[in-house]
Amino acid sequence: MMEVKSPKDTRILIVDDEPDFREILGYFFERQGYQVLTAGNGREAFDLIQAHPVDVVVSDIRMPGGDGIELLDRSKQMGTAVPIVLLMSGYSELTTEDAHNKGAEALFSKPFDTQILQETITRLLTSPEKRWAVATNESASELKIELSFPDFSEAIEGKVLSLGRGGMFVSLLSGRYANVSDTVEFKIHFDGNSAPLTGSGIIRWVRTKKTESFPPGYGIEFTYLDEPGKQQIIDFVAAKKPKAFIPNR
Repeated sequence: MMEVKSPKDTRILIVDDEPDFREILGYFFERQGYQVLTAGNGREAFDLIQAHPVDVVVSDIRMPGGDGIELLDRSKQMGTAVPIVLLMSGYSELTTEDAHNKGAEALFSKPFDTQILQETITRLLTSPEKRWAVATNESASELKIELSFPDFSEAIEGKVLSLGRGGMFVSLLSGRYANVSDTVEFKIHFDGNSAPLTGSGIIRWVRTKKTESFPPGYGIEFTYLDEPGKQQIIDFVAAKKPKAFIPNR
């Protein structure tokens, strides 16, 4: 995906067990010029993904006959690169941390702003080379992180720094914790030959306490990356093909 597709060349699959909701959301995207497919549950949607080229999936979570989590798991196990946006209505056991770790690119709670949903889809369908190329106002960041590691590979293998397709987990044993949706500026240095990783992002989830399996830290979605660190991340994702959009450790 080097260029953003125009709406007329973009096929959106809407998955929800409420016919009226599918019709309303489908009509919104059709008016914007998108091609629209609809499904009533996750299993029906998975069959459509296998049968038709789909550019993005917008799916409810709780549905009889195959929910959105099952659809997400099956799609990512199949190795599909199709972005999946999950919609949460009412009670759901799926946390933002779990959803991004499973591979979901974005989450919305019903009711939501359809214009923001469309903007999110446009961003997700933009290649990382372009999506991460526009610098933000660093002075506006609520949190600044600066870390040093011996080597990029050692940081990854030690799970102090973990990379996904759209962001990273950074383990922080001490320091001030920010809040979800805060912006963050980061500078991660490596003593070896690895390029420094500098840029900015949005905090999607925070773990303030260490558990038996997980260290404290942040789940950060990338919004901007400096060169040559950006290319290093793109090459890493292309080689490793991580399932997680933002890993949880």
